[in-house]
Amino acid sequence: MESLIAGLVKALHKFQEPSYEAPAVAAVVADNLFAVHNQGQALNGSSIGQYSTSPIYVSPSRSPKKFTPRGQTGRSSKFKNGKTRKSRYFPQGYKEYRSLIGREVNVVNLSLSGKLSKEYNLQLRGGEYVAGFTTSSAANKASGAERRFKKPIYGLGSRGKDVFGEVLTEQNQNIFNAI
Repeated sequence: MESLIAGLVKALHKFQEPSYEAPAVAAVVADNLFAVHNQGQALNGSSIGQYSTSPIYVSPSRSPKKFTPRGQTGRSSKFKNGKTRKSRYFPQGYKEYRSLIGREVNVVNLSLSGKLSKEYNLQLRGGEYVAGFTTSSAANKASGAERRFKKPIYGLGSRGKDVFGEVLTEQNQNIFNAI
């Protein structure tokens, strides 16, 4: 009987450790990243949205893949006065730009360089594990995307809650099986 009580006390201590929730939170982060950056899904499971087709200029120096600068006529990389252009005109907007550099255009997946997905991860704050962005720049980009598409994209949705529950249930079973 004493060994059972000792086992239960040990299990109780495991439940109270901050690392107890880490695998579940990590699974939610991974699931959220996959839904956003691979499937183009917001937290509620709907499509994030559509890429803009409003005309834009993009500088090759700010692009993950380089391209030749061109003006609205699309013919020359130089102005009439002979100066070199520093950007390229995309009459079909961001969607055309993404297509030119070989990125997905049919599904909004918020992945251009891959940096945003790398900066969303599991963090330990005040003894608790939380999902979040490691830089304010990434957090601002995500916030801007949520404002632009008018829906929550990153965080804990119903799908994430299910993943969290499944992982915790498995952990609980492993802890009690060890008693």
